[in-house]
Amino acid sequence: MSSPEDQVSPELALVDSGLREQLVTGSVEAASGTMEPARARRSRRRGRARLAVGLVLLVAALVAAGAATMLIRRADAPAAPPVSRTFAWAPVAGASAYDVEIRRDAAIVYSMRTTVPHVRVPAHWTRGAQTYALTPGTYQWYVWPVRRSGTGARRGAAVVATTFAVDRN
Repeated sequence: MSSPEDQVSPELALVDSGLREQLVTGSVEAASGTMEPARARRSRRRGRARLAVGLVLLVAALVAAGAATMLIRRADAPAAPPVSRTFAWAPVAGASAYDVEIRRDAAIVYSMRTTVPHVRVPAHWTRGAQTYALTPGTYQWYVWPVRRSGTGARRGAAVVATTFAVDRN
């Protein structure tokens, strides 16, 4: 930084073209800091650009290394044991119950009727004579509201009809 005698006010530089040239070439410094020498601005911008490029390259390298490590671990690691999962949906006015189904490859693997707008699927369950679990793969999940009508119950249009995936942990 230069001494106060070497600093030039922006107003004076506007009047004196010689001082303006000295500010541009960097031989004097603006007093208010608003008129920075062009060379210093370019140099600082280049430095920031180099820093930004360096940071981007560093982050890209770390992400690539981390992703590769994660892929290696995932390929080597045994599948995590199944855990119970909770599914919830918005309540439907007038519904006395809800029919819930989970399917895999179009086959029903879990179904139940509940009176509350959520269900907890256990880690393992039995349907018929077969034991099931939500193992890695893609599933379809459906929820239908059930309304009482006269002597029975009537299933309304599905309020949930979507897919979800269970990943290998």
